[in-house]
Amino acid sequence: MEAKRNLFYLIYVMFFITHLMLAQNEAKKYFSSKDYQKIYFQTGINLSIPAHDDLMRTHLFAIGINIRIAKIISDKLEIGVRMDYDYRFSRKNIPDSIPLFKAAHRNFSIASFKPNLQLNLKKNWYWGLETGIGFVFSDEDNKTGFGFVEEYDGNTRIGSCSALYIGKHISLDTKINKLDLSLNWSNFFTEKHAENFACIKLNYSFDKINNH
Repeated sequence: MEAKRNLFYLIYVMFFITHLMLAQNEAKKYFSSKDYQKIYFQTGINLSIPAHDDLMRTHLFAIGINIRIAKIISDKLEIGVRMDYDYRFSRKNIPDSIPLFKAAHRNFSIASFKPNLQLNLKKNWYWGLETGIGFVFSDEDNKTGFGFVEEYDGNTRIGSCSALYIGKHISLDTKINKLDLSLNWSNFFTEKHAENFACIKLNYSFDKINNH
């Protein structure tokens, strides 16, 4: 069953990436500026809190990093991929002999890979969405993953990760935006249940041209 689920996620991600590549090729017919063909790289830090009552009872904030590689299609549109890694801290350590329940009181991490679509608005504001695949690793037992959550059935290590965000480019120079500050609403979804998170990201962009 899990092998079929993993294959489904892999096909889903491949389909999404192919769709973005086709959209990119179509866009080249309309935009010829070198700036619109520019690929840039950004990285930064994440700070998030759980936004679901079950996880809020057992875990606190998470800190992490993210890396995004994006291509400018037009002055309004960017496509890219983002990789996130977040490490979440538990509220307390309660001894228990069952690994599944022990994991509810251990730190865990989520690593995700998400194709990304971003729309740039006026006055350096932007919003975006992304969806892809995520992996959960518990400090108690990597096989458990998110299995300690009541709605999940036993070991739950792989699911879909999605996010919707809004942010603002912070200009350090009249021609270059180097910093991005964004508010993100993200989730981990599998087995008809989602765990949600509210996150703030502060990113530094390399070689980003201000087209606004």
